[in-house]
Amino acid sequence: YAYIILLPHISSVTTFLFGLTSVLVVGDFDFSRLSVIVDFNTLFILLGMMTLVSILKENGVFVEISKIILKASRGRVYV
Repeated sequence: YAYIILLPHISSVTTFLFGLTSVLVVGDFDFSRLSVIVDFNTLFILLGMMTLVSILKENGVFVEISKIILKASRGRVYV
């Protein structure tokens, strides 16, 4: 976490690979315990939601929703 906070210009993929390498080299990591450590149900639901949002974004759904909200509010930002 300190690497992400102190060096935000570094890619998150690079940070992930650095962390993974350090766990494998320094830590006592056993691949047979991976299903105990990682909650795959959470990972798969997040992957599904991110895929759905990506598809909706490409099709312009969020832009249309924002236009509907802007039209309904008649341009008033504050209540």
